[in-house]
Amino acid sequence: YIVYPLFAFFLIFLDIILRIVTFLGIDTSTKSVGEWNGLTKTKLDDIVRRGTVILGKPFISYVDENNGDGNLFKQIRNLKIDMVETLLLLASILYERREENVNEAIKKIKGFENKAIIQEDILYIRDQLLISEEPIRNQVKKWGIKFTSITELNSLGGPYAGMFWSTEGNFIVIGFKGTTPAYFSEWLADFMIQKIDARAYLYGQVHEGFYTSLFPEDDYAASKLYRRSPSLRLIEAIRGKAAEIKNYNKTINKTNPISLWITGHSLGGGLATLFYTHLLKNPKIVGEDCIIRDGVTFAAPNVGDKDFAAYFSSQSNGSFEPTSTLWRVVAENDIVPHISPSYIHPRLSRFFKSIDVLNYFHIGEEIKFHFDGSLPTSTRPIFETENYFYYEKRSKLTNINLTKVDQIVVDSDKFLYPYEKYIPSFFRNHFTHRYFVSLEKARHHFEALENYINDNCK
Repeated sequence: YIVYPLFAFFLIFLDIILRIVTFLGIDTSTKSVGEWNGLTKTKLDDIVRRGTVILGKPFISYVDENNGDGNLFKQIRNLKIDMVETLLLLASILYERREENVNEAIKKIKGFENKAIIQEDILYIRDQLLISEEPIRNQVKKWGIKFTSITELNSLGGPYAGMFWSTEGNFIVIGFKGTTPAYFSEWLADFMIQKIDARAYLYGQVHEGFYTSLFPEDDYAASKLYRRSPSLRLIEAIRGKAAEIKNYNKTINKTNPISLWITGHSLGGGLATLFYTHLLKNPKIVGEDCIIRDGVTFAAPNVGDKDFAAYFSSQSNGSFEPTSTLWRVVAENDIVPHISPSYIHPRLSRFFKSIDVLNYFHIGEEIKFHFDGSLPTSTRPIFETENYFYYEKRSKLTNINLTKVDQIVVDSDKFLYPYEKYIPSFFRNHFTHRYFVSLEKARHHFEALENYINDNCK
């Protein structure tokens, strides 16, 4: 009697904000990442250059001489700040697809309902979609990365999935774009109500909207050849591209498997979560040429019930050598990852029945980044070893003298756009560039950790 009225009021309030943001044209998700240089003391090109090198490196099984060789230690030591920021940049670039060209292609497709398709129409649609991707391809080309969209995820003009890759870098990244603010409240309402049995491809029950964007809704739909699921298209694209990269590797005598990464922001993070879970449940489906590395989501909502979360944890903890980890990056005061009551405390799960509307839970390793530059917090003690704190104090990274350029990323009152200060922080901090700010402010913690690794790990 209390939950639904409160939730309805919240949706109305959020919808008003979203409509104002959309009306004023200040959806900052669509801004070019090229404008982010003012948020960092390091050039974006240098960050991506270092990040892409890490994306192509094999998993390193570090052993800490002081803390043993636990799986969590190995996982966090392979989590590098440049790699995380590079994936955030790629997830953000997906918003830069020209929607006007996509809408033109959609308009043409809808016109086929009453007439036959001719070759000229197919070429026109292809050209419109290629033009829509030009901003993305032009940006990543500067970084030695290529891009193509793969699937519209059973929708037109909303979320979609694309593939970034580097033949020389030996990696593939599958990125999922979320919805724009104009559609966000509709997804949010559906997210809290609709669940579907996901055991055919995942575990437990998950959000129906996310699930049907990737997988067939039922066995009948799965049996119809002309309704091939987006997840299958993605897997076929991964296998095909991995084979191409492998053939190139043969010419230079490189034998390392191709590293596969999954990422997405906001609702794209929710889709990335489900697809990554599908890969971990069926790791051989990507073929022998690929190795599934990490999934890194940003601002992702929770997508499944407690059974889904429990089975995922069992699967993740079952590997003796954990080369694959789902990292859930959360910015301070971002409301989207905090919606479910389970976020308040995991033990609340005992009070929710499987059919309960509030039976949604997060999965993966959460890392929360703060806008004051303080140490990131996590669900498990990722940074909290005595040796690490000792090393950070010894390196004096917390007491450095800041230049004016450095202060841009430390002063939480600095914004990329002047109107940001008038947007409520719980919504403002959901933007991708705000996530970048929170990551940059934590860079010195990761650098201290890297120094600790170099001195104590082998």
